[in-house]
Amino acid sequence: MTDSLVGRKCRVQIRRDALGMAGNAPAVMAGRWANDTSVDGTILEMSDQWLVVQATGKRVVVPHASILVIELQD
Repeated sequence: MTDSLVGRKCRVQIRRDALGMAGNAPAVMAGRWANDTSVDGTILEMSDQWLVVQATGKRVVVPHASILVIELQD
């Protein structure tokens, strides 16, 4: 599966609790948090613990435990 994801455009949604935003009530994502709850880019590599995404102007390394969902953009 790893080989089929490398090179694909994606959006990685980060779990709210991994961002320190866990709670029982829904929170409105506004301001800085609205931009930091997901990463858009191209998957560069994937290991058993990390996903590396090339976003605009930066490379982002995301631990698997922090990922809520990976949306592939075909």
